[in-house]
Amino acid sequence: MGPSADTLPVVVVSSLENPDDIHRIYEASANGYIKKPTDPDEFIRRIAGAVRFWVTGTDGDH
Repeated sequence: MGPSADTLPVVVVSSLENPDDIHRIYEASANGYIKKPTDPDEFIRRIAGAVRFWVTGTDGDH
């Protein structure tokens, strides 16, 4: 059996800009938010950071 949905990281990719909307994304238990459109290199860095955090509990910068 695989991981349950509540243990998987969720990163929302959206064009929403309103701070209230973004706040609701996090209130809904998202682990991250990336505004689109986004630069492909930035997207990869952000997803890699989320995975690193999820696996190690650190962002890799400290």
